[in-house]
Amino acid sequence: MIFDAGPYGPTLVQNIQKLNRNISHVSGIALSHGHFDHAGGIVDALGEISRQQRQQQEKDNDNNSDNESKKEKRIMPHAIPTYMNQDQIVKRAIQVPFSPEPMPLGPVPTPDEIVNAGGTFVDTGTKEYFIPCNDIHHRPNGKSFFYLSGEIPRVTPYETGLNYHYTYDTNEEKWKVDTLVKDERFLAVYLKHKGLIVFSSCSHAGIVNVVKHATDKFNAIIKVDDDHDNNNGGNVEESLAASMTVPVYAVVGGFHLSGRDKDPIIPDTVSDLKHVPYIVPGHCTGFRAVNAFLNAYGDDRVIPAATGKVITWKS
Repeated sequence: MIFDAGPYGPTLVQNIQKLNRNISHVSGIALSHGHFDHAGGIVDALGEISRQQRQQQEKDNDNNSDNESKKEKRIMPHAIPTYMNQDQIVKRAIQVPFSPEPMPLGPVPTPDEIVNAGGTFVDTGTKEYFIPCNDIHHRPNGKSFFYLSGEIPRVTPYETGLNYHYTYDTNEEKWKVDTLVKDERFLAVYLKHKGLIVFSSCSHAGIVNVVKHATDKFNAIIKVDDDHDNNNGGNVEESLAASMTVPVYAVVGGFHLSGRDKDPIIPDTVSDLKHVPYIVPGHCTGFRAVNAFLNAYGDDRVIPAATGKVITWKS
């Protein structure tokens, strides 16, 4: 699964190739929110996936060759589901110092651009999605899934959104303050015997709100499964054990705690994530917040993210 693609496609593709990553069988691409620095590389990512699919198909054809000529072999890359919502495609801007008008951000790929690049545009709206994991043959393995959230509830009193942020109202033809960035989504997976691994990108909704919502959703999902098992003769003791709180094992991503306006909420954020065994801050977390996490929990639990870093957790 690819979750966000950075601002510039050529940089993303170069990194994929330098790291020698096979992305031909990814389950899809999901966009966390409609900002250019997360979406600008999606079109090139789709192109690289298609290139690797063709390359893999050629290799498979050569390995399975009988008496057919190479010209007769079919190369059939399949379209990659690209999970976005329409609110992520609107024009956005940031107010910068000494500027009378908000500064527009770069554009996010449109549905037509996604399709032309080899993807399938999946408009998620406000819904949540379970996305099947593919095996190396591009088939859903039937056992594992990614969870893509819907809108994230704002619960904590101190996580108030993105200051100085604007969305363009096409009806009134003017910029409007938009601190909530309601189009933001997170991705999560459940690691057996460990708990949830939550991927958040900029966390404009607040990383603590993200973790709380992930926990609530998976508790509800397991409770529904337990009720189904009980109604079908499932073991009651096993059901009670399974319906206990699903722990968050790791949280990965940008926490958007950089900038002086975010300094006051760093202590509360650090404190409210004390129950998470592994914290992987990156992108827009900010050096003061990263240092605060390290000082609180040490480098055994806090792993600053970086381009090219590979982190492996096993069930």
